Parts: sequence; structure tokens; C-alpha cells
Amino acid sequence: MNFIKKLIHIINRSILNKLIISFIFIILLPIAIISILSYSKLVDNIKENYYKDQNQILSTIDTSLQMYLDDFNRLTYNAYLAKDSIQLILNSDNDNITTRVSNINLFNAFASNLVGLRDDVEGVYLYTMDGYLFDHSRYDGMKQVFDKAYDITAESWMKYMIDSKEESFIIGSHQQGYKLEPQFPFVITIARKITSYETGEIAGIFFIDINLKMIENLLAGEEGNDIFILDEFNHIVFTHKDGNIGKRFSQLYPNVPIDSIEEKKADIIEDNNNFVISKYNDYLKWKYVKLIPKDELIQKTNQVALPLIWTSIICFIAFLVVSIFVSGNITKPIKLLKDTMLKVQELDFNQKVDINNEDEIGSLAKNFNIMIEKIQELISKVYETQLKKKDSEFKALQAQINPHFLYNTLESINCLALISGAEDVSEMIQGLGRMFRYSIKQEKDLVTLEDEINHVKDYILLQAIRYEDKFDIEYIIGENLFRAKVIKFILQPIVENAIYHGIEGFEDKGLIIIEAKVVDKDLLIRVLNNGHKLSCDKLQDLQYQLNSNIQDLSRYDRKGKSIGIHNIHLRLQLQYGEKYGLSINNHKEMTEVNILLPLNLEEDNHV
Repeated sequence: MNFIKKLIHIINRSILNKLIISFIFIILLPIAIISILSYSKLVDNIKENYYKDQNQILSTIDTSLQMYLDDFNRLTYNAYLAKDSIQLILNSDNDNITTRVSNINLFNAFASNLVGLRDDVEGVYLYTMDGYLFDHSRYDGMKQVFDKAYDITAESWMKYMIDSKEESFIIGSHQQGYKLEPQFPFVITIARKITSYETGEIAGIFFIDINLKMIENLLAGEEGNDIFILDEFNHIVFTHKDGNIGKRFSQLYPNVPIDSIEEKKADIIEDNNNFVISKYNDYLKWKYVKLIPKDELIQKTNQVALPLIWTSIICFIAFLVVSIFVSGNITKPIKLLKDTMLKVQELDFNQKVDINNEDEIGSLAKNFNIMIEKIQELISKVYETQLKKKDSEFKALQAQINPHFLYNTLESINCLALISGAEDVSEMIQGLGRMFRYSIKQEKDLVTLEDEINHVKDYILLQAIRYEDKFDIEYIIGENLFRAKVIKFILQPIVENAIYHGIEGFEDKGLIIIEAKVVDKDLLIRVLNNGHKLSCDKLQDLQYQLNSNIQDLSRYDRKGKSIGIHNIHLRLQLQYGEKYGLSINNHKEMTEVNILLPLNLEEDNHV
């Protein structure tokens, strides 16, 4: 959530960011969506075609293998029909050695005519229910069964055929126990129960063993890799993977849901590492399973899809570069206009916007330049008017008061006081004279902090005599700050407020502290008194008034509230800006008035 808020904040910071995001959503986002959908569709088509191809391969293998096994199944049926050979052998007394030898020759002749010289046939066999096994095999290594030392019925596949009610069988890959060191250890057995024509009962089982050469040829090539042929018990009939024929498929791939294949729930399933394509043969009850490693399929899809991805990325980058370039050209004059406005905001009215566009931005810049010119004219007129007004006011003041007359009168009173021995009166008159001379000096409004402090000292001199040592005053001012330039009459009214509203009527002895120090390259003057503290309502009211705009401050000052406070704050803000002025707080057990103004030290050495 914080990330989204930060992103929205970054977007809202500039028109350039908004334009770029707009281009992305209007142009680039559709390209990205189309590319993603096209890629997804392409991958799906590749997978679908690949699945179809693999399924077709499995269907071809299934058809070929069934035709191949059907040929052998027909051969076993021919044995069932052979009255002059197979029926004769089954109905003979094979316990008689002479008869048995004759039957062996008869069986070899029949088997030789039946299968010929096929190299995929390992042997042709006839098992009689009285326990004898007749064989015709090109392989010499056979266990002796005539003496019944070897019990073929102990073989699981033979036991299955004997116990089954079915007549014909195709037994998947297995090893024959009656062979000694065979060249092909695994064979497929095609078998049929033979019913005696004489008794109508099962007299024997005729079966043919074939090796896996044909299936190996059928699955030759790259497409045959990772194909498994499973029998109805899910034993592996054939695979190119060495050492796995005859094993249960679940031993090798326990995560593949082989039951879904058997129950025809799905033609395409998957485990953690492979896609599995399968086909089920109802007649044989065999399954054909093709394992496709997911990495292999991803590689095949990437070979086709990567050009599309790279094309989309290149288009995306190209459109992004174009959108940034176009957005930059649109916002560059706007940024220039904004920077110029910021300089004008800092009262630099000598700025002009150099934009020659013929569009709306160019028109806006032209009108802005006209506005600046008019502001400059108005400022000049207002400044000239103010100068004339001040000059007229000063002349009117001079016309009303004759300073020399006042000086001479005060000096005469001072002489009379000295003659009369009233030294305290003389001292007060001298202090009042200095204050009067300070107030009517025909100088600029800026004076040194030392002048202001001396003016306060003269005022304190008069008040100390009046209040008979009711309060003390302390000055905490660094020597280098005495020559700092300040506005005239900013300290005495605040000290006067401290005496009248704080010290007067205070039971304990009062203390006034005047402190000056540098704070962040500004001059901070603090006036504290330990007299009556301001009530919360009065303090909040004063703070609200001091935080008002200049027009409201002028109204408060005309009402005469809080002697001089509003006037001083208004003069400071008019002179230096709204950052500066007065602030009032209750500081611990004292009332604190802070005066903040720029630090301006005199260049000469006057103190």
C-alpha cells in the first residue's frame, strides 16, 4: 500500500511523469497485453500440436503392434485346428517314451512349418496337462522337463493362464524360467488353451515366445525415446531405458497417476517433472505412455515464442523512447515557465520567459511576461507613492514640533532640579531627554541593537524610580551582537508590556531578562519576565492574532490591543517577510516574547 502511495506521489509531482504514464497505458500497455495473449495462444497451439503429434505416434505404434501380435494369435488358433499334429499329441500317452519321442518329432515338424525361420520367434511350445512340455526353439539351452524335475506351472505367467477362464493370452515381457542363459532374457508370450476333440476338455496350452526386436524397431529413433509400453498389470513391456523392462511402472514414476490412464480419465496428465501422453488399448489392455520432460517442451515453445517476445520488447522500448521524447518536448516550456514563476515568487520581478511557441503554452508565456511588466509598473508607482507619503508625514511632524524648543525646556527643568538638589528628578529628566532625542532622530528605521538596548535602559531608569526597585533586569548579549542592525522601537514596547501586565501587581520581586543570540543565521531576541503569566485563553488569542495575515494584523493594531505587540510584529513582517516577527509563549515560570529577524551586522567597528 505504501508503494502505491509513493508511486502516485511520484506521478503527481510533474506533468512529464503523467504524460509518460499516459503513453504507457494508452499505447504500450495494449502492446504488452496483445503480446502476452499472443504468446500464450502460441504456446498453447505449440503444445496442442505437439500433443497431437505424439498421440499420433502412439496410435501408429499401437496399430502396428496389435497387427503384429494378431498374426501370432492367428498362428495359435491354427494350432488349435491341427488335428493331425497337436490334437494327436495331446490325446497320446506321453508317459510312453516311444510315443513321446514320436510326438516330439511330430511337434517339431508342425512348429517348423508354422513359424518358419523368423528371427523374432524365440520358440514354439506345447504344454500338456499331464505335465510334459514340447518345444521347438532355435535356442539350445532348455531345462529338462521330461523327467518333471522342472515344474513350469510354478511360473507366475503359466499359473495365470491355467487358472484363467480365458482361452487366448498375450503375456507381456517376462523371463522364461526354463531357458538357460538366453540371448534375449525378456520375451512376450502369445498363448492359447487347446481343447481336446475327443474329451472336450482343456488338454494343453500352445504358446509362442517372441523377442522384443520388432518393438525395438518400432520405437527406434528419437520419437521412441521416453515411450513406455505397459501390460494390463502395469509392468513395463518395453522401453529404451536399460534395466527397466519387466518392472512395475510405479516403481520408476510413483507420481504419475497411472490409474487415470487405465480408467480413461485423461489422455494428457502430468507430474512434477513431465507431461504424460497416453493411449489405452481395450483389446490388449495395454497402455502406451509417452513422458515429455517439461524442460524439453518449454525449450521447444521458447524456440518459436522467443522471436515474438523480442519483437514485443523492441517495440515496447521504441515506443517508450518516443513517448519520453514527445513528453519532454511538451513539458520543457512548462518547466521553464514554472521555474520563472518560482523566481518571481521570490520577488525577482526582472524575469521573463523566453518561449516562442505558437501553441497555448506560448500564449501563456506571453501573457505572463505582460503581467510581470504590469507588476513592475505597479510596484514602482506604489513605492513612489509611499515615499511621498512618508516625506509628507515627516514634514508634517516637523511642522508640529520644534525639537529645539523641547530640548531647551527639558534642559531648563534639569538645571532647576539640580539647583534645588533634586538629583533623582534631574536623572529622570536626562533619561527622558535621551529617549525623546532617540525617538525623533531623522534617520532610517534601522538602528543598532546597542541603540535599542540604551533606549530600554533609559526607559528602565524612569520606571525603576517609579516602582522603587520592584524588579531587576538582566542583559545576556554577546559583544559582537551589539552592532547588529534592528528596526527602531522593537524592545521598549515589549519591556513596557512586561512591566504593566506582568510585574505590576506581582507580590514577589520581578525579573526581566533580555537575551540576544544567533539561531540558524538569524537574530533571536528573547524578553522574559517572571510576573503574572498569561492565561491559556489570552495566550491562545495572542498567538492566533500573531499568526494572522498582514491585513488582519493591521486591524488588530488599530484596535489598540496589547500595546505595541501587533505594531512590532506587523513592522517586522513588512520589513523582512512572513518568516519573521514575534511569538509569545509561557516558558516554565516565565512569560517569553521572542523577536526573530535576519542577522545583519554593521560593516564598520561602531559599537
